[in-house]
Amino acid sequence: MGGLTDWDFAIADPNGYIGFGIRDGAVYLPQNVTTAVDAKALDSRNKAQSLAMQEGIVQSVQLPTAVYNTLANCGQSLGEGSETWPSLSKTPVAGALMIGDNVDNLSGADTYDVLGTLQFNPLVANTHDGAANLSGVEEAALTPGDQAKGEPPVIGLANGFKLALNRRALSENDGRNLVAISPAIAGMTIEQLSKVNTHDAVDRYSILTDGVTKVETLAGSDSHVVTAVSWMQGEYNYRDQGASWDKASYKTLMHQLFDDIGADVIAITGQALPPLFMTYQTGATYTRDVDSGGNAGLHVGMAQLEVAKERSDTVMVGPVYPYTDKGGHLDANGARWYGLQQAKVARKVLIEGEPWEPVRPLEISVNGVDIHISFHVPVAPLIFDLPYVTSTATDYADNGFRVTSADGATVYPISEVEIVADTVVRLRLASAPPSDALVWYADKTVHDGNGNLRDSDPTKAHEQYEYVPERGMYAAANIPALVGKNYPLHNWCVAFCLPLNYSEFS
Repeated sequence: MGGLTDWDFAIADPNGYIGFGIRDGAVYLPQNVTTAVDAKALDSRNKAQSLAMQEGIVQSVQLPTAVYNTLANCGQSLGEGSETWPSLSKTPVAGALMIGDNVDNLSGADTYDVLGTLQFNPLVANTHDGAANLSGVEEAALTPGDQAKGEPPVIGLANGFKLALNRRALSENDGRNLVAISPAIAGMTIEQLSKVNTHDAVDRYSILTDGVTKVETLAGSDSHVVTAVSWMQGEYNYRDQGASWDKASYKTLMHQLFDDIGADVIAITGQALPPLFMTYQTGATYTRDVDSGGNAGLHVGMAQLEVAKERSDTVMVGPVYPYTDKGGHLDANGARWYGLQQAKVARKVLIEGEPWEPVRPLEISVNGVDIHISFHVPVAPLIFDLPYVTSTATDYADNGFRVTSADGATVYPISEVEIVADTVVRLRLASAPPSDALVWYADKTVHDGNGNLRDSDPTKAHEQYEYVPERGMYAAANIPALVGKNYPLHNWCVAFCLPLNYSEFS
């Protein structure tokens, strides 16, 4: 019987098509039977595909070859680190720098304004009030929900990446400096952050180019390049803010923005190649299941994923739903945790020269009541684990999966979710879905943008999760499973909404 061995009893023709069967105590008749699927064969094919995806050397982006190498973090509130107080990263890493006394940009438009003197200083995290950095006592006096920025993710990115460079050189400091800048602004659409702003005509794009120019000036006669630009935006395009909400429009804007940044950076620094663009996937509670026209789909998140797949200078690091947050905005640990995840990916691409893709689907196939989803898995096997929703490790009965009609209105109940091979997940439905059904993971309606699927990457960050109640950290952040432990850098599955019979295999 081969692939039919998971049946208790079955009557099948020579091709494996079942006319009657009993499995797990359930009787299957012809209208709802599942034909045999060889999960091991799917797994072998998936792993071969993943291996091919990870082969080759990345040659299309600027490597950190200069004396000063800028890492810029663009986007909106999660990018600028809103609510990431109290600040955590107080010990400088040799060769990691910022401009002035805080990594945060103080400007709302046009220029990259800094706190303190316009000079390179060791990179550390400080919460500020717009005029001065706050003491620990002043951080503790902040009220819950205060939007103060203390630990922007670019700090974790720069510190983690610099340590990787130093270790590769077997030196405390390999001589290359990383300069972190954070030209992100909360509450902005991609249109408002673009070079040509079609939303409100205010120039916010120049905050980035002005920041790069300031680093170029401070570098003097020493060489300077921009080696990575982090993109953390999309929340306002998932909301009704009069901006593009559909996938096609967001993709067009994202491509144009990255093209513009690449060209302007090259013009400022004289570097030969564009920076590596590192996007996250907008999600968790900010995700939406319909676009502005009422069409079903995770439009901004899928646009970001497709842009990363289409561009040789862009990678999607992964989603942000697994990390600790304050009800939407990442908290200080969550922001640093994600920054260190970025550093891991930057190391793979910019130091080791390896292509990178997150855990994501390669194929969806339906067989009667069973749906098999094949995945690219950076480090197999797939595992069901608990993401942090605010500060609570959260499980879902269906692990974050959902199946609906093409318009999203009708739900086809899932009776079982199982990892049936290292790279294959099987959804078993109560009845066979129609051919135009949609398969979702980390949707808004049921899972608030979360899911339970990750890979088995054993990498741990050099930093540890901290609980500092004396400086105002919420009591809920006292998580015994995390406190005092190095942040685990697993790769979590991206959110997706795809049709049945989706396939990247020819």
